[in-house]
Amino acid sequence: MSKPGKVWEYVIIAHPTTDEAKQGKGTEILVNPKVIVAPDERTAGIIAARQIPDTHLEKLDRVEVALRPF
Repeated sequence: MSKPGKVWEYVIIAHPTTDEAKQGKGTEILVNPKVIVAPDERTAGIIAARQIPDTHLEKLDRVEVALRPF
């Protein structure tokens, strides 16, 4: 029997480099908040991380996946 799903919310953001921040660039939202159902935090994190845009796959050190349960 599988675990029952829980509701999770996530948003994916990108932080600027130090030089970009000095030029006034701030943190930007890459993926607006979304709600998903997953059995645990690990699974929810994997689902969310798969939504990171291809344009930022080379900059993962600046990408953050913020995840929270309901």
